[in-house]
Amino acid sequence: MTTWNYRIVRSLNTPGDAATSGAEHYHSLREIYYNEDGKPSMMTVKAISFVSDADDAVEEIIRSLEMAIRDAKRYPVIDEEEFDRSEAVRRERQKDTDPEEPSLSESIISAAEGAHKAGVMGDETKASIVDRLSVPGLSDTDLNDG
Repeated sequence: MTTWNYRIVRSLNTPGDAATSGAEHYHSLREIYYNEDGKPSMMTVKAISFVSDADDAVEEIIRSLEMAIRDAKRYPVIDEEEFDRSEAVRRERQKDTDPEEPSLSESIISAAEGAHKAGVMGDETKASIVDRLSVPGLSDTDLNDG
C-alpha cells in the first residue's frame, strides 16, 4: 500500500513565479507519496489548500490542518530540486510490461482510500487529488469507490 504525508518542500524560485518575489527559494506544504521502499516518489504539483464543501467541511478541514501541522513538525523539509520524479515515470512505463506492478494511478487511489478510511480525508478532498497531481490520464472517475 502506498503511504503519504504532508511535508514542507523547498523550491527554487523561477523568474515570474508568483509564490515569492526576489527570494532564491520558497517553501510550501505538499502531499508526498512514497514507494514500496519508503522513498518519496511523487508529490503534489501545487501547495496544499484546505477547502471542502462536504457536510462535515469544518471538521474535515480541522482534521487535515492538525495532520499537516503534525507532519510538518515530524518530517524534514524535502528539496524539490533533489526530489526523484523518475520513480513515478518508471512505474507508469512498467505497468505496461509488468501486470503485477500497480500503476501510479492505482497507488494514488490506494493511498487516498486509506486516508479516507482512516478519517483524515473526506470525499471532496479525496476527489481533489486528481486536480493536484500531475498524472497523465487520471480522471475523477479513477477515484470512485465503485
